[in-house]
Amino acid sequence: MPERGHVMLEKTEFVAIDSDTTEIRTHSTAMSQEDRDNMVKSGMESGWRQSVEALGKLLESND
Repeated sequence: MPERGHVMLEKTEFVAIDSDTTEIRTHSTAMSQEDRDNMVKSGMESGWRQSVEALGKLLESND
């Protein structure tokens, strides 16, 4: 896991594609290339994917 104090700026946009579809666009900016590489190595991609899948299930259950 990355060390504390390493910051990433996250921007997330929810874009309506149609009445039933929303696209999530994200952009992450690390303070350095080394920080970025270490975040990727830490498994953040799979953690992010799990979070988005959980959000999708939650939203589906509210239909």
